[in-house]
Amino acid sequence: MKHTVPIAVASSLVLACVATLSLMSPSSGPGQPPADGPVSAPLVNTALMPPARGDHSRIEPAQAASPLPPLPSHLADAMPEIRFEVNDEGDLIPTHATRTLFDFFLSGLEDEPLPQVLARLEQTLSSHLDEPALSQARALLDRYLNYRIQLDALAREAQPVRSPSGFDLVVLQQRQETLEGLRQGNFSSAEAQAFFGLEEAQDRYMLGYLRISQDTSLTDRERASALASLDHQLPQPIREVRQRVTRHGELYQQVRQMRADGATDADVYQARAQTLGNDAAARLAELDQQRINWQQRLNTFIQERNRILQSGLSASDQQAAIDEVLTRRFSGPEITRVRALSTEL
Repeated sequence: MKHTVPIAVASSLVLACVATLSLMSPSSGPGQPPADGPVSAPLVNTALMPPARGDHSRIEPAQAASPLPPLPSHLADAMPEIRFEVNDEGDLIPTHATRTLFDFFLSGLEDEPLPQVLARLEQTLSSHLDEPALSQARALLDRYLNYRIQLDALAREAQPVRSPSGFDLVVLQQRQETLEGLRQGNFSSAEAQAFFGLEEAQDRYMLGYLRISQDTSLTDRERASALASLDHQLPQPIREVRQRVTRHGELYQQVRQMRADGATDADVYQARAQTLGNDAAARLAELDQQRINWQQRLNTFIQERNRILQSGLSASDQQAAIDEVLTRRFSGPEITRVRALSTEL
């Protein structure tokens, strides 16, 4: 049976710490290896890592007890709830949410120094996990940092992936194999699957797609059949996302054609409701109305601006009159948007 421990964290923030982590010194000691695979020597200076519980040898006790400042507002406003998972023995169950947690806090390196970011991670782990899951999460974080540093080094040495005839499939394949090798060297199979499983499936799909697309020996029918077979090999979560994207794209084109043919708003609503449901159709109808209102306001401004430009006033008086109309009809970010658009209208 699995137990869950809630933690608030953003679901899709991109890791922004690679350049900073590359400045960290290598550790002289070995890292904690995964249960079923080797680990390369850690590259993280463990002196910069937060202390384990009861171990204050790395930072002073006063510093350890110092409260952390609030998160930067752009991070604090993007923290949905997630959950750690542990089994009946109290062992950490690796999940993609664990990687998301690490990435979320490490993205703060754009705003905060590394020790403070790591202190936030330590505070979060130690306040939501007990042993042995706590030590396992700390070790997993250490290996994840090592992996990101190695990934940065790989990116700096990467060869171009495009050739005059298209993508270089040999280079792409070698890069994918190297990437998977890094993961196998730092994580157990369960950890690698949880952290990178869907990502690797998507990467393998793209390699297959490019290989089929660039194969000039295939007929159009053979290529279509091979691509359809490739689609069926995708994991179900990825297939569902692709199906939603395809469905939305097809609906968008359908609505454009319906409007060109003179369809009413009720006709458009019905088409959307059949595909997306009534709630989504209602939200899209509201967005349609907002766009119409915005375009009407913009058109009115353009008409007034053009009359001013044709009025014979001096250039400075024209600009003053246009600014007066702009501030009267728009406010805040709208003014910036209209100024940008007006240069193209």
